[in-house]
Amino acid sequence: MKSTLEIASLLLDSAHSPAGDRARGTFAGVPVELRFVDRGVGSYTDLYTEIVVLGAGVRRDLHLAVVPRREKHAGYVNEGLATHVRLGDAAFDDAFLVEAAPADVVRALMDEDARRAMLSHGRVGLHTTTDGLMIEREAWMDEPDEIRPLIALAVRIAANVDGAFLAADRAQAERAGYRTGPIADLDAARRQEVAVVKERQSEREDREQTRSLFAVFAIFAVLALIASAVAAMRR
Repeated sequence: MKSTLEIASLLLDSAHSPAGDRARGTFAGVPVELRFVDRGVGSYTDLYTEIVVLGAGVRRDLHLAVVPRREKHAGYVNEGLATHVRLGDAAFDDAFLVEAAPADVVRALMDEDARRAMLSHGRVGLHTTTDGLMIEREAWMDEPDEIRPLIALAVRIAANVDGAFLAADRAQAERAGYRTGPIADLDAARRQEVAVVKERQSEREDREQTRSLFAVFAIFAVLALIASAVAAMRR
């Protein structure tokens, strides 16, 4: 596989590498970072390609964690440990868990074009991070022709963030009976909605981490019993 910088040079203008596993440049004038990361632990590998539109979507009143749905997600939602914002698109709602807030902004941002594009790319995720808005895809991608549409998608969604807030504001004002101007305390309500979604995520992640630790302890316990039994048989 080519280096991150070699691949980025085929996709981004003024590509340079601040670190070995990532490269930065611009796409249509927008600053973008390309990353190839391994989220695995120990000998377990969990490879991802990440595309970050730097600085985009970094705000206290927006949280996006749109990921491919897995069997366990339904249980999390039922237990109140995950939020699923339904977008009214059956194919998309069945394929992705939309753990995001505020819901009105998310529905405006995830328009038909964005949903169709994400469905066409398969197991991709969309997140807000401290660095910017990120599109991720499982596995390391080394074909520029496959990566370029994902960069374009990330840049397009990032460019629509402000417009999504404006559209949601207009819809809220119309429902409240006003033609112009924001609804009182709407910003605070949205920040609170984001906080609730993040809190659920954090609680779930803590629970998963605890379960993982118990699983590790159980494995060690079984290995210890086996070792003890083998030692006893050799006596």
